[in-house]
Amino acid sequence: MRIIYSYNTFGGKRFPSAFDMKLAKLSVTSLRASTDYEPYLYTDLRGKDIFAELFDMDYINVVDFEFQNPEYWNTGKLEVYAKQKEPFLHVDFDTCFMKGFTVPEGDIITEKLRDYELTED
Repeated sequence: MRIIYSYNTFGGKRFPSAFDMKLAKLSVTSLRASTDYEPYLYTDLRGKDIFAELFDMDYINVVDFEFQNPEYWNTGKLEVYAKQKEPFLHVDFDTCFMKGFTVPEGDIITEKLRDYELTED
């Protein structure tokens, strides 16, 4: 199981704030302290430099994100999902891990199951 993070700077148009970096450090540090999972980061070249102090270089994957419009902030996550070949859990930098955290078995793990009903208007 891979625990993955992603961050798209949109070619240098979007950078994390100081607060975002504190959250990222807390998340990665708590993951390492509370679990046996290694954190993986998928980011562009500028993101690699920003987050290099938090991740071992072997776990940073440089991505050439196709979508470069910051208005669509989640497109990078979708691109990263599509690149995965083995089971993974994507987490955001505002996630803090606690002792005993494990990922349950299952085909799809999400924060919440949502039922959708298609209607014709």
